[in-house]
Amino acid sequence: MSQSEHPTGRPRLLVVDDEQNICSLLREMLGDDGYQVETCQSAEQALERTAGQPYDMVISDLKMPGMSGTDLIRQVKKQWPETTAVLFTGYATVETAVEAMRYGADDYVTKPFNIEELRKVVKRGLESKLLRRRNRELIGRLKSANEELQRHKADLKGEMLRASESLLETNRRLEQRVQQLNTIMEVTRAIRSILDLDRLLDVCLKLIAREMQLEDSSIMLARPGGQWLVVRAAHGPNAQNVLGKERKRGDGVAGWVAEYKEPLLISDLSKSPIFATEYSMNYRGQSFLCLPLVRQKRVLGVLNLTSKDDGRPFTESDREFAGAIADQIAVAIENAALFDTVQQNSLSAVQALAESLEARDPYTSGHSARVTDYASRLAKTLGVTSASIETLRHAGRLHDIGKLGIQEATLHKAGPLSDDEWGLMREHPAKGERIVQSLGFLDRAREVVRHHHERWDGTGYPDGLKGEELPFLTRILSIADSYDAMTSERPYRKAKTHRQALDEIEGNMATQFDPALAQQFVQIMADGPIGRG
Repeated sequence: MSQSEHPTGRPRLLVVDDEQNICSLLREMLGDDGYQVETCQSAEQALERTAGQPYDMVISDLKMPGMSGTDLIRQVKKQWPETTAVLFTGYATVETAVEAMRYGADDYVTKPFNIEELRKVVKRGLESKLLRRRNRELIGRLKSANEELQRHKADLKGEMLRASESLLETNRRLEQRVQQLNTIMEVTRAIRSILDLDRLLDVCLKLIAREMQLEDSSIMLARPGGQWLVVRAAHGPNAQNVLGKERKRGDGVAGWVAEYKEPLLISDLSKSPIFATEYSMNYRGQSFLCLPLVRQKRVLGVLNLTSKDDGRPFTESDREFAGAIADQIAVAIENAALFDTVQQNSLSAVQALAESLEARDPYTSGHSARVTDYASRLAKTLGVTSASIETLRHAGRLHDIGKLGIQEATLHKAGPLSDDEWGLMREHPAKGERIVQSLGFLDRAREVVRHHHERWDGTGYPDGLKGEELPFLTRILSIADSYDAMTSERPYRKAKTHRQALDEIEGNMATQFDPALAQQFVQIMADGPIGRG
């Protein structure tokens, strides 16, 4: 039976003291507080009690005939690590406290003890135990999500291996087409190494165009529901105008191929009885080759090849070569969708943890979302790439997730934190990095999470980075984080006004913040705050 599984659902306490009257007093007092209380008058008896069953808490005298309280606690912790231990001591010194903690005690109470103080110690110890268990459960869920991601990665690798074996079989059948095989292999390598679908499709089109000497080509993907196709990648002089164009399934050449899941090779589009109007309306060349991208009888899109540079029509050999690549592209599209789903599920799990952390405190609710909005707006103004903005958004949502390991009493404390509490708080960026690190696809966001409390002058934490040593995205996030913290109510202070916060940022340029980025932030926020609600 685990330490949290008791028939009554009430915490079980064991009181150990060689004085019978103390045992009786605590049994009655703590029993009235709703606990199950058992007592014994020696450490040896206590060890017999705990040998076969765990207790939520053991409260023991430090000095007793025979085995001491510290030896008892050490033995109990060895068998039941989750048991909370409290020691009575008549020697209230720092050395006594240090010794008690060194032997595994979670807290201590001096004799003669104050009843209310003891009640608080018992309540605090049991709440701390519950918090540790909940944290373990949350971390367990995170590990499970990561394990699921790893399993799916393994499945993807297996699928790619099977695709590669199929490609090798094609190589044996097409021994005379060495150059085509090299191109197919280049596509396969791209599929293995590129996770961004748009970039992967663009690379595949360029490889096909180079091998087949094409002037125009494009890849259309099916929208959800499968009734519309949209150009997702294009190659050729008119590529930018073609991107985003839509075609209803069943209409035109591409629509016909998607509808019937059959490749279509037309030597002269202008002479086709079915598609003659397509020539004048949509295509500059005469010959056309369109192939469906199919996986498990499901149409994922179509590959359109038109206008060879030398003006020659497409051949059956071209169709076979393009068909082999179309199969690989279909695998890549399916894998990319699966991988994206796994990533989103894992990310959602971690974000849910971060949101649950904020939801426990009305003062911080919505903080990460607002920080993300502020940072994204600044990044867009600076011309940061869409990929980097996406990294920044992930980091913004998760930058405080390391606080999951900090007790609520510390997080929500109304007054100033002690040195020890500040020490724990300063650990949250590194703890957050370790959590984000478990999601391999968030590698770029990991360093932003770790360094979001670094300062431009090098006095920040955890690594004391200075100036240009700070990652660029971190410098953006730290400004947004500080602005939202200053303009949010806290139990220990009032929120600053929008103008006061901007003045504070200006006043800390070149000390806390990158001067250029801070100035840019102040400028874009000059008209008033955004994203609060």
